[in-house]
Amino acid sequence: MGANSSILTEDDLQRLKEETDIKQKDIKKCHKKFSSLDKENKGFVSINDIVTIPEIENNPLRYHIAQYMSNNNENEAVSFEAFIKVIDIFKNNKTDRQYKFMFDLFDFDKDGKISNEDMLINFKLLLGNSLNEEQIKEIVEKTISEYSSDKKYINYNDFVKILNEA
Repeated sequence: MGANSSILTEDDLQRLKEETDIKQKDIKKCHKKFSSLDKENKGFVSINDIVTIPEIENNPLRYHIAQYMSNNNENEAVSFEAFIKVIDIFKNNKTDRQYKFMFDLFDFDKDGKISNEDMLINFKLLLGNSLNEEQIKEIVEKTISEYSSDKKYINYNDFVKILNEA
């Protein structure tokens, strides 16, 4: 991408169109939204900018989604390319990519498995104050006990099974 987020070259458009399943007009539309967040034309936006987007601002995992977009970058910068690639995951019903993205979101410590701790963090975010901590722990333990192939954590295959049964 150009050094400036307000510049989306024809080469950039063509490359993003080839790398994603997003139509050129939709890439331009997304770039316009991204550029409106990049008020200083740095070529990137912050996680705090991302979480203000109406489509995700009410999602309890919004900060985690934005962190994923930043590739856990220490300066929390999100490029347009990273932004559009996450949008692409959900744009065209690519189930395997969606499952992988969701699994990565739930795997807070990035160890390739969803432990009790990972699941507890996620359920607290998702359920908010609707249940107390003991109730959430009970759900976590029951889920891991029921779906885990080794009863200690949820691996990717276990996770896909849970999603397919939901």
